Amino acid sequence: MEKESLELTEPSGVFAFTTIRDVVNQTLQNSIFESVIADNLSGISSGFKKLDHLTGGFHPSEFTLIGIRPSMGKTALLLSLLFNIAVTGKKKSVVFSPERTSKKLVQRLIESETGMSVEKIRQAKLKDSDKEHLHTLIGSIANAEILIDDSQNLTIEEVVERCQSIAGTHHVDIIMVDYLETFLKHTTDPEEKTFTQERVVEALKKLAVELNVPVILFSKVEKTGAISTGKLHLTLDDIPDCIKAKADSIILVDRPYVDQIQKDDKYKHGCADLIIAKNAYVSNATTVSVRFLDSIDKFVDFE
Repeated sequence: MEKESLELTEPSGVFAFTTIRDVVNQTLQNSIFESVIADNLSGISSGFKKLDHLTGGFHPSEFTLIGIRPSMGKTALLLSLLFNIAVTGKKKSVVFSPERTSKKLVQRLIESETGMSVEKIRQAKLKDSDKEHLHTLIGSIANAEILIDDSQNLTIEEVVERCQSIAGTHHVDIIMVDYLETFLKHTTDPEEKTFTQERVVEALKKLAVELNVPVILFSKVEKTGAISTGKLHLTLDDIPDCIKAKADSIILVDRPYVDQIQKDDKYKHGCADLIIAKNAYVSNATTVSVRFLDSIDKFVDFE
């Protein structure tokens, strides 16, 4: 192997954006390491074949809400989609992550894709064959066109302004915002909360149209009602009316096995459901099953 390290440099982005190259280098501390996309899609592939087949991917000018219950893998799904879209699909992606620093986010991405802790990679106690494989994989992550803004306490107006600014100087394919509740954390009054939800959703929907790119907003969704069948399952009724009315697409994410009292073959360990609750290409709510790999916190297709 000719190269023994990944020295990757790129000028800093505007505002607080950090290129993923910088974060990979920082995360690995200058150690020796610094899917098939569906054909004929009308939008950007999610990397999940059945989901793409039904929806056509994430479409320009469309606003999508991805709702997931707490502790069901919100960040894992974001990173799985980010890898599929930006690394495998080579689409330029902008990510807002006020909950986690860019370094923490990229560390989790590296660990989920390599199956190894960053600490083990830093120590470089690996076979030559492993080093070559990891060098290629980490290089593909570092060279992906991903811009991360991990600024805390951003207003929705600031998010929109930063997207408009970066789009003015760079081509952008998709924008991901993690997550709705960060805009609501200082809001306790129910009416004010509803007003803020409407403002956030309306702003991101307008941004998608203005920039002609897909905009994805993640949200933590609490399931209402009692457990009647031994498991919980999200439905469109669990989404606020203001979001249901304005979102072009809504995808709900559940892992039925986590709640199920009677574990049976229908809901095998590791099975996750992507519920297409609202979509122009899907007339009725439709569930796509994928696999959640607990050991590496990653959503993948069933083979």
